[in-house]
Amino acid sequence: MFARAPFARPATNGVKADDGARAGRKLPIFLAVFLLGLVIGLGLASDLGRQFTAGIVILVVLACLVTVLANLSEATRKRVTAGEASYRAFFDHAVEGIFRTTPDGHYLAVNQALAQIYGYADPEDLMARLTDIGAQLYVDNRRRDEFRALMQSQDQVIDFFSEIYRRSGKRIWIRENARAVRDWSGTLICYEGTVEDVTQKFEAEMALRAALRQAELANRAKAAFLADMSHELKTPLNAVLGFSEIIRDEVMGPVGHDAYRDYAADIHASGKRLLSIINDVLDVSRLEGGQLTIEARPTHARDIS
Repeated sequence: MFARAPFARPATNGVKADDGARAGRKLPIFLAVFLLGLVIGLGLASDLGRQFTAGIVILVVLACLVTVLANLSEATRKRVTAGEASYRAFFDHAVEGIFRTTPDGHYLAVNQALAQIYGYADPEDLMARLTDIGAQLYVDNRRRDEFRALMQSQDQVIDFFSEIYRRSGKRIWIRENARAVRDWSGTLICYEGTVEDVTQKFEAEMALRAALRQAELANRAKAAFLADMSHELKTPLNAVLGFSEIIRDEVMGPVGHDAYRDYAADIHASGKRLLSIINDVLDVSRLEGGQLTIEARPTHARDIS
């Protein structure tokens, strides 16, 4: 009902192919056993003696060893091939950008994710156009030298943040984690690592820092305003307290009426409460501005109450 694609093969073909491959590997073994039996039969028929028998035993042992080594070689080849295919699949489909570069700044291998981060169509396009990492990639050309210096001293770079140019010229922030690859003698071969686009995180962090700075400046301005206003309020308030106390205590002579003395006492008491509030505001502003030191000392609960 549906036309089969020219390159599609039935599922049974793979089974038959595997069976054929196994049969092909078994055929030489059967042939070798047959020839060995034929040689042994001819030797026994010719009555060649013990030397011939010993030689046959040695040949059998050698044949077994060769067979075992061949099987081990085949198993090793399969494991290596499967491992390479698995690594390649991981490399090509990783979410983070993966790279391998020479120490002087040339790409040896990149994956599709890195090409997309840098704004290129595919890894081949990136490697063809971006031929000098230090001069073309980083906004600050000194970052590549700093990268190499860290690699030289530590053999790894962790959380290396840099501002780079995408292919379009747009600036973005990236985080690199990489290690140095050396041969058995310690000679540096290349760098390999990962790249993550952290532009949104970096911009959000910068915005948060700017907001914190603005809040700190606003807090300082508020503290300065409260200090100035408190000072301006305390000056006339002290005069009110002083004159109300003089009238209440009749320092200048009798006020002539008891109600006036009571009024002066009320004015004085209200002024003292207002002065206490102003002093509390001043203490809070000094505390927020870091100008007030809190002294810790033991105090009995009855004294607090």
